Amino acid sequence: KMSDSARPDLKESFIWGYQDEQGAVPKDHSLRGDNQWPDFLPQLQNHAMTYFGQAHGVAHHLMRGFALGLGLEENYFLKTCSRPLSRASFVYYPPQPENLGQQQFGVGEHTDFGVLTVLCQDDVGGLQVKNVDGQWIEAPPVPGSLIVNVGDLLSRWTDGAYKSTPHRVVNSSGRERLSLVLAFDPDPQTIIDAREIYGAEYNVDNEPITCGDYLTWRFDKAFAYRKN
Repeated sequence: KMSDSARPDLKESFIWGYQDEQGAVPKDHSLRGDNQWPDFLPQLQNHAMTYFGQAHGVAHHLMRGFALGLGLEENYFLKTCSRPLSRASFVYYPPQPENLGQQQFGVGEHTDFGVLTVLCQDDVGGLQVKNVDGQWIEAPPVPGSLIVNVGDLLSRWTDGAYKSTPHRVVNSSGRERLSLVLAFDPDPQTIIDAREIYGAEYNVDNEPITCGDYLTWRFDKAFAYRKN
């Protein structure tokens, strides 16, 4: 669940991260761990890692656009992305029973912690996004499209030039819902500092922090299993 006062999210996830062509996972940060591929789905690893690579191509293309939008060299945000701290996940949302009420969510209101999220959803719907007026609007599935969310880390990196998007999932369709998600982040040692974009004299509230330290801090604050 996304807050201590909320009900647990009504979903299940299978999560995996970066590994090299030999299947090895770097040991450079505590948020990494060996991917757990089930023996009874022998093709899963190949298909999952293919998606992981292709979705990174989409993320890299978008990050080049974000850099150009700020007048930066197009690969500015991609200088340290050879062993990204990205995670990908298959997410399953069961049909949401009506008797659970309106305070039960597939996933509660939140903004994504990292740099960028690339989301592929099925045709069920249920994703809602909060607009600048605080109103929840549907983000319906569009065949052949992806949904992209700016995350908190990119907002911090650009001092709010790109803003993270509050969103949630309400699966009131009566059907199972599936999504395929890439949470894109650079290498864990990447320094996140808006002053490197705007100049040393630029007034910014946040101190420099590495990508890995920022995500660790956010996970420690958010999830009960990391608080205990």
